[in-house]
Amino acid sequence: MVVLRLGMVLLLAACSASPVPASSPSATISAGPRLDCAAPIETLDVPPAGYVALLDAVALASGALQANDAGEGKLLFAKTGLLVRSGRAAELIVPAARAEVEWGNTGHHGRTSHLIIPSCPKSGAGDWQVYPGGYYVTKPQCLPVEVHAGGRIATVRVQVGTSCPA
Repeated sequence: MVVLRLGMVLLLAACSASPVPASSPSATISAGPRLDCAAPIETLDVPPAGYVALLDAVALASGALQANDAGEGKLLFAKTGLLVRSGRAAELIVPAARAEVEWGNTGHHGRTSHLIIPSCPKSGAGDWQVYPGGYYVTKPQCLPVEVHAGGRIATVRVQVGTSCPA
């Protein structure tokens, strides 16, 4: 059911710099590696310009990201920070056949198409914690990233190595 729903989202969604309005989930998804909340590289009061907050839980880059050779065959990597709101759990999902994500600062993380973000405790002065990482993709693309948080779902199109059509 979830795969069919995600497939329909991918088929019907055009890329845009703004998030798709949040919807109510038809099913709860909970699988995949967990973000290690330890050692954010920075904390911020609010997400900076160039980031879009989703469901008041995460913020993702909204501009074009440069995709470079990941050194693993034809795989590309686009480096960008992940902003996580303290005390808010979420899940990030990308199309498994086309992309994976990897964020964290402790070496205890792995690439996945479904990242679980636990309710991280506040670390530092700001409410938004920043983690290094990014997107691994098979080719430059307008990548749909689905965020689940607080019983809702939002989708944003991330420009990885290419721009999204208007």
